[in-house]
Amino acid sequence: MNGLFSSLSRPNRYVVSVILLNLFSLGIGGILIGAFLPMMRADYGLNYSVSGFLVSAFNIGTIVSGLIAGFLPIFFGRKHSFLVLSLTEAIGFALMLLTRQPAVLFLAFLIAGMARGAGTNYGNSVANELSSDNSSLLNLINAMFALGALVCPFLLLGCNQFGPHGWKLAAVFAAVLGLLSTLSMVPMQLGDAPAQSGSPDFGFLRDRLFWITVALVFSYMCVESSIIGWIVSFFSDTGVTSESFSLLLNGLLWLAILLGRFLCTGLSARMTTARLLLILTLGMIVFFALLLVTHSVPLMILATLGFGLSVSGMYATGLGNGGRVFNRYPVALGFFMMFSGLGGIFFPSIVGTVADLTNIRTGMLLLFLPLALQLIFVLINWNLSKRD
Repeated sequence: MNGLFSSLSRPNRYVVSVILLNLFSLGIGGILIGAFLPMMRADYGLNYSVSGFLVSAFNIGTIVSGLIAGFLPIFFGRKHSFLVLSLTEAIGFALMLLTRQPAVLFLAFLIAGMARGAGTNYGNSVANELSSDNSSLLNLINAMFALGALVCPFLLLGCNQFGPHGWKLAAVFAAVLGLLSTLSMVPMQLGDAPAQSGSPDFGFLRDRLFWITVALVFSYMCVESSIIGWIVSFFSDTGVTSESFSLLLNGLLWLAILLGRFLCTGLSARMTTARLLLILTLGMIVFFALLLVTHSVPLMILATLGFGLSVSGMYATGLGNGGRVFNRYPVALGFFMMFSGLGGIFFPSIVGTVADLTNIRTGMLLLFLPLALQLIFVLINWNLSKRD
């Protein structure tokens, strides 16, 4: 980490520090959505289908924000665009506490998701610029999201000690932290991306690497968004664990993801992104299968750890896979987030609908479909990387 920061100027070190705080805040907020969903569902009288649409709304906000984040700096500058879009985390969580009406909750989740889209877009684009295509800084930044996600279940458990509506206190904490993260952006010196001015160049739409990267990350996002939204419900509603232990397992998942992202930071410097993507994908399939078939708590812990390690570096490594395209075409990252994130919109709702008709375990079984597609696209990427 010292090596990463020592090569940066003082203003750039502050920018990276702000991005790290922002991703930490988004990690808490993003995972809180799935962690307190069973409690919100019970408090507000929501079924699986409505809950699934709320998770999808969060992902819609992420995608919409990720797309417009690529264009707003042309008119308002990157710093102002980042600051305004980041403020939506505080607004969204505050709005969740005001009503139980599904329409308003849909809007609240959508607004909260916009902050994550902005943080992902600007954070990763700045990291790409400062790291010269080395994915180490990308993995470090995304590790801060995992750190926030790791803190989230314990934050919720602590808030639950204050009463039956502890999830609302956790939502207040997320709103305040999101506001502080936004305020920290005011003094930072963040210039616009290279070639940001003028008419956008859409040449990336003809680039094969762009579409391969979109396809494999699209498949991954189907899995990631569904896991984030439903994993606590899966752990508790299957009856294998209690609600409190389900939150601890969720914390264990994100501990594994955090450690895995630091591990991937080192591995990405020692092997090609194509090989790392293949290893991570195979691990996801094996450990997710174990997670679904086991009714044993020790095996569930093992599966959770293995899946967390496997999923840890997929997104950052996927971004690194298309780094050449994203650096050449400044607006490409927004379109990448839109196309690849579509899976995060539809799949959590599909899982919730099937869970309403059958049970949560059957709904989660559907995730083997995008996992199979992910493996196919990763193999295509592996084959093409050997030719180039």
